[in-house]
Amino acid sequence: MIVLRIQITLQMKRIVLILFTFLGPMSAVCAQCPHNPTITPANLVLCPASSDTLWTQVYDAYQWFRDGQLLPGDTLRYRVVGPVDAGSQFTVRARLNGCDELSPPVLVDGWLFLMPVVQTIGLRDTLCLGRDTLILILRPPYTTSIQWTLNGQPIPGANDDTLLVTSTGDYCVSGAPEICPNFLQTLLGILSYTFIQCGQGTGIAAEGHADDIKVYPNPCRDVLRVDLGHYFERSGLWRILDSGGRSVGGGLMSPGDEGIDVRHLSPGTYMLEVNLPDCVLRRRWVKI
Repeated sequence: MIVLRIQITLQMKRIVLILFTFLGPMSAVCAQCPHNPTITPANLVLCPASSDTLWTQVYDAYQWFRDGQLLPGDTLRYRVVGPVDAGSQFTVRARLNGCDELSPPVLVDGWLFLMPVVQTIGLRDTLCLGRDTLILILRPPYTTSIQWTLNGQPIPGANDDTLLVTSTGDYCVSGAPEICPNFLQTLLGILSYTFIQCGQGTGIAAEGHADDIKVYPNPCRDVLRVDLGHYFERSGLWRILDSGGRSVGGGLMSPGDEGIDVRHLSPGTYMLEVNLPDCVLRRRWVKI
C-alpha cells in the first residue's frame, strides 16, 4: 500500500508539472477575484447645475476611472459627480484581500432644457378693457413651482400654467420642470399689454344682443352648454365673472364644443362673457 501511494503521488506531480509547462504562469494571474463590485445608481441622470453620488460596496481599497482614465486621488468608496461628468462612463477598481476587481461601467447622463416659452391666445391689435381677455400658457416642461408676476410683483394664486390677462401691465412667469423641481427658470423678457376703453364709434368689438347667446341648463350644476345663435360658427375667448366682477375661469371656445365644466364653482350668480372678433356676448346664469 505504501509503494502504491508513492507511485500515485509521483504521477500527480508529473501531471501538475506538465500542466504548468503547457499553460504557463499566466493561469495564476487570470484567476478571478471572489468579489464583483458594482456601482449604484446604475442609470443616473443629473439635473442642470446639480450633483449626485456614485457608490460601490464595502472593500479594502478603491480606485475610480472616468471613460477608462484613472482619476488621481479618487480612492474613496464613493465618487461625487456633477454637470461636467454628464455623458461619461465610470468604473471602480475594488481591492479585497489583496485581489483587485473592476466593476462594469455606469453611464452618467444629464437633463437639458430649453428656456421657458409662453403661448398667447386672444392677442389682437387693440385690447378693450372689460371686454377682451388674453390667455397666457406656460409651455411644458415647466409645470411646477410656477409663479406669474405683474409689474415685477407676484400675482397671488397665479401658480398654474395658465393666466387670464384683462388689464394693462408687464407680465412674466417662472417655473421648473417636474423632473427637476429645483431648476427654477424665468421667462426671458417681459410680456407687456395695454388695454384701452373701447366705446361706441371706435369700430372695436360692439356689444351683442342678449338674445344672441343662450346658456342651459340654467340653473346649472356641472356642465354649462352655450348656444351662440347665429354666431355658432365663430371661435372666441370666454370667461366667467362672479358677482363681484372677478374672473373665475376662462378659455377658448370653438364650434362644436360640448360645454364648460363649472363643477368647481361655488353656488351663486355668474356672468358668462364670450369675446368674438366683432362683438362681446354676455349672459347671466346661476350655479347650484
